[in-house]
Amino acid sequence: MLTKEDLQAIAGLLVPIETRIGNLESRFDNLESRFDKLESRFDNLESRFDSLETRVDNFESETKRRFENLEANLRSVDKHVCELDASVSELQRSVKELWLHVENTTDWKLQVVAENHSNLLQKLEEQQKRWETQERLLFYVNKHEKDITAIKQRLCM
Repeated sequence: MLTKEDLQAIAGLLVPIETRIGNLESRFDNLESRFDKLESRFDNLESRFDSLETRVDNFESETKRRFENLEANLRSVDKHVCELDASVSELQRSVKELWLHVENTTDWKLQVVAENHSNLLQKLEEQQKRWETQERLLFYVNKHEKDITAIKQRLCM
């Protein structure tokens, strides 16, 4: 709350301001009379300002129309971006599902191939042993045939 002394101090500060305002009023009256004399000169200027105002109004309406078009275009772009975002999300989901399917199928098939590979290696080793035995037997048969043929020739048979 303001005290009486504060109000008196404020009143004391307002006195010079009132004096200055009085001086300003007299100066404005003088200026007003000068403007009255120049009024005829400014009629042409006023018409030019009216023309400028019309041009500014036209510019504002054109700018407003362009901004509305831009806003409509931005809404359209936003809609397309949302659709694109949805498509990308769907594509990511599809790729993830495909990746999981390939991974699961491939892992299972690789496991089957690995299991069968060891079985095939074992069978191949067994077959190679049979082939070696068969080749040895064939070698002995050929050797014995030659020996028998040589014995027959010696005996002249």
